[in-house]
Amino acid sequence: MLHSTTHRTPSKKQYLLFFLLLLAMAVYCYKRPAYNWDMLAYMTLTANIDHPNFEEVHTMVYDAARQHADSESYRLLVLPSNAQRHQMHTDYKALQQAMPFYIVKPLYIGCCYLFYKLGVNLVTAVFLPSILAFLGIGLLLFHWLSKYADAPKAIILALLFMYTSPFISSAKLATPDCLSALLLFCGMYLLQGGNHWKAFILFALSVTARMDNIIAAAILLLVPAIVKELKLKAYTMMLVVLAVIYVAVSYLASRYGWSLSYVGDFTGRWYHSRAEYTGSAKGYIVLLKSAILTGLQFSYAMIFFLLAFISLAIGRPKSVMNNADHLYIIATILIIIVRLLLFPSVEDRFNLAYYLIIYILFIKQLSGNLLPKPL
Repeated sequence: MLHSTTHRTPSKKQYLLFFLLLLAMAVYCYKRPAYNWDMLAYMTLTANIDHPNFEEVHTMVYDAARQHADSESYRLLVLPSNAQRHQMHTDYKALQQAMPFYIVKPLYIGCCYLFYKLGVNLVTAVFLPSILAFLGIGLLLFHWLSKYADAPKAIILALLFMYTSPFISSAKLATPDCLSALLLFCGMYLLQGGNHWKAFILFALSVTARMDNIIAAAILLLVPAIVKELKLKAYTMMLVVLAVIYVAVSYLASRYGWSLSYVGDFTGRWYHSRAEYTGSAKGYIVLLKSAILTGLQFSYAMIFFLLAFISLAIGRPKSVMNNADHLYIIATILIIIVRLLLFPSVEDRFNLAYYLIIYILFIKQLSGNLLPKPL
């Protein structure tokens, strides 16, 4: 069972064993990708870097998708019964108008472009960042868990977690979700180790993978400020830099007529794309209610809320404000709630990093171990 004694660092053979077991799942995901429509958008933006003619890019993207995706998946991508998808397939201008939703992930697009320039075909290039991020997340999870359990148990704990549906399905998608989760999870590891500025750099990078990560960065960095490990002046400086990065990224969408705040344009268009939204406060409540009920049935969120509650119940410190681990758990739950209120969707792929944080802190609370030493 888990206990509070100091554990030896896993051997190279143990790291290799874990990596091979994780790699087997990564290969499975690589061989069976999920060809969702987002794939076409990121292929478009990747190809557009070298080919400014959007009509030419439109042809390249759909030709590549037809060549590399299976026939049934391609049929669903251009399905005539789906008016929006069919229009984007037949009219390059319609595809171009959808780009503001996707162009604000420059780090992910840059990774896709790197693989594309290395000779990888356009379809595979947009999937590789997710596969590699999946491997990175798993390796860090195993390394971190090994601080609170001996290597064999850490291998089992990490694999059982990484083999769950949210992580497998996300690794199979051409989206920035796995990359975003890797950056936030690495940042959290550094933050727990007392490396606040290194953590901040990764959090800042994560904003260029998903703009909404500015919420997570601001809230997580607040914890060391509360427990007086980070000076308020430094925290304020970090917030300013995060805001500058956010505006710089949102500028990419401004050439399509979107505002620099971005969130207003994004949520407005996203809300109106939902059948439940009627354009009023009541419509928002209906949309939020629908998202919550869907999440209760189909997401893992409530399981991790339960783990968070158990973690908070363990130990019962005299003051939560002096317990960084408990504050990080509360902060993580707050991030999920704030995201839900702004963007009423509880898809697990958006919460990967927060599930990881809750899980590792839950195991840590069970082990009764001390904070890892600063790197």
